[in-house]
Amino acid sequence: MEVWSRQVRVLLAVSLAAVAAVAFGPGLVTEARFGGAVVPAVVLAITLRQAHKVRLWPYIPGMLARDPWLGVSVSITLIAVAAYVAAIATLPRTAPPLLFDPVTEPADGVWAALAGLVLLNGVAVIVLRALIEAWRGRPVRALAEFAAVHEDRTARRDIDVTLWLVAGRAWSVLAVVAGAALFLDEPGWAFAAPAVPLALGWAHARGGLAPCLRQVLVTDRLLKVALALLVAASLALGVAAAVPALGLPGMVGAWSLRAGIGMLAALVAVSATRSARAWWRGAPGPWRASLIMCESCGPRLPGDAGPPVGLSGEVRRAFTYARGVVLAYADPTGPRALAVGSVSSVGPGGELRLIAADDAWRAAEHDPRVAVFVADPLDRRFWAEVRGIAIGDTEAAVLRITPKHVMVGEYPGRHQGRRRPG
Repeated sequence: MEVWSRQVRVLLAVSLAAVAAVAFGPGLVTEARFGGAVVPAVVLAITLRQAHKVRLWPYIPGMLARDPWLGVSVSITLIAVAAYVAAIATLPRTAPPLLFDPVTEPADGVWAALAGLVLLNGVAVIVLRALIEAWRGRPVRALAEFAAVHEDRTARRDIDVTLWLVAGRAWSVLAVVAGAALFLDEPGWAFAAPAVPLALGWAHARGGLAPCLRQVLVTDRLLKVALALLVAASLALGVAAAVPALGLPGMVGAWSLRAGIGMLAALVAVSATRSARAWWRGAPGPWRASLIMCESCGPRLPGDAGPPVGLSGEVRRAFTYARGVVLAYADPTGPRALAVGSVSSVGPGGELRLIAADDAWRAAEHDPRVAVFVADPLDRRFWAEVRGIAIGDTEAAVLRITPKHVMVGEYPGRHQGRRRPG
């Protein structure tokens, strides 16, 4: 459903841009309208192709309820289709006015709104999601928790991600201040801008980042640039607010306001660069989801990959040929992980037969819930984790594990995951 949403919205945006170029450039409005009318048929073909892949339709309402952003993506796609059809039907013969230009006819303004909805809905959803996720939770309290164990690599990564979320909050505050000062023509609104560096300093002190901030900034240089731009933009906006009070020339305040807005725009570019680089490398990015312990960076869906019992061909192959299998279990002293040489065999129903040590046998008798982790030796990016119930078979001297949940994914790396059946 996510792929369907992305494909349809990109197709509609590109098609409407091409229709507008043909209609408003050479003036071939009729031809452009006929060409644009073919696109809904392509959208229908994409919809049928993707719908054929969805085998669990009863789960769709629950997915949309639990994942609001998936619901937003699906809803905005349906709205974009309706807006595209309306834009093609009401295609004007002359180019509509640009933003802030006077609208000569109401129909031109309506068409411009429809076109903006089709062309910019993806950007609007991304910006909205970034701002909402940045304002969720208590990042300063989280920084204090992470900083207490900053020697751990995962904690330092979480500090990096949380600082990006704090930067997102600071950017949104400065954007509101700059927008109010610009559109209301009241530089006094920018007096609130210098409070942002003070808030960043308070977060630094309250979060206890003194022992680890330097190391985090060395690892993520773009974060250092983002924080510097925030401080510089707040100072520039503060100067723009102070110019009328100090009696300085108005030109100084205007250029200070423009400089502050330019720095905020540069910060957006820095964040986009950081996000694109993380997406390409399959590494944690400056978004809230990177705070989890692991991310699936390949094309496979993270989570349950198959029925409660049964393994796909890829997982079976990994367990058959792997020579480095890890068994995780819990004994009375706590969680344990045991390296197993290999899986003895994989039953027809997906049952795993392991030759394990006596400690694992005793732990299975105490708590039969175990997990088996394996990396495919033929495809080094692929990994699988099988969680199930372990029962000792004394006659065969093996530990039988009945799969209950199967998780698959790919190790982080360059964005080069390949789709495979199964």
